Amino acid sequence: MDKYISSMYHDLEGINPSEEYALSYVTQLQDTLKKRRVVKDEMARLDAVLNPLRNVSGDIETSVNIRKKVSKRWRRDFKMTLTLEEVLSEG
Repeated sequence: MDKYISSMYHDLEGINPSEEYALSYVTQLQDTLKKRRVVKDEMARLDAVLNPLRNVSGDIETSVNIRKKVSKRWRRDFKMTLTLEEVLSEG
């Protein structure tokens, strides 16, 4: 929508509109701006859901990275050679 509106503005700069054409152009621009507003409103609604998810995913990634470092240290310090699959298969 933004690209289309920008294109309309560029077209406007290069024309010498008559009254009849100007009314048609303004009507088309107004319709496009209304549609853009609907799209932006929907995007704002989605952002209300996506922003908290982005924050959570960042927290999860940080937690996983910390846990990987701890796990690597435990494996080294305690000389852990077995995998979980091996432990469960011996069960």
